[in-house]
Amino acid sequence: MLLAKKKNMTQVFDEKNNVVPVTILDYSECFVIKGQKKSGTFIGIGKKGHPNKAEIGKYGDKNVPTFSMPADEALEEVDSLTAGDVVTVSGTSKGHGFAGVVRMWGFKGGKRTHGQSDRERHPGSIGAGTTMGRVLKGMHMGRNKGNETVTIRGVEIVSNDTENKLLCVRGSIPGSYNSVLVIKRK
Repeated sequence: MLLAKKKNMTQVFDEKNNVVPVTILDYSECFVIKGQKKSGTFIGIGKKGHPNKAEIGKYGDKNVPTFSMPADEALEEVDSLTAGDVVTVSGTSKGHGFAGVVRMWGFKGGKRTHGQSDRERHPGSIGAGTTMGRVLKGMHMGRNKGNETVTIRGVEIVSNDTENKLLCVRGSIPGSYNSVLVIKRK
């Protein structure tokens, strides 16, 4: 298990001179934290500027991370990750705000005529009248789009620069730049 920050996307050429899109991940700020008392071992990334007393008590005086997670598995040797290895990457996707039913689910919307000037992008009837008297679970409605945890399995490592602590993986990875990612071996 490893924590990294998404830096940027670029492209490299493989041995057959084909263009390969890659995402560069920075794991230079990742460190192991020994928690106080019974809290155990954590993996953290980044350093928090102004921690509160509870965080200082949990992590110690100078080891308060901006993001941490329990280290159930031992922190893998990052040097052992080489080109061709396959990993699983989890991150939080970009948030796109509120999306109505037309954008979210592809609803057609209401008529543009017969006095319905304000019903163009509404879902229409969403439930029964008196028999059910409620809206059934699973009804397609408007909601916030994005900002969800996304896991991508089978991501190939293109290169590992252990000097600068940069990892290049094939393809795109969820999240915005500088977002925290969790990398696990397959």
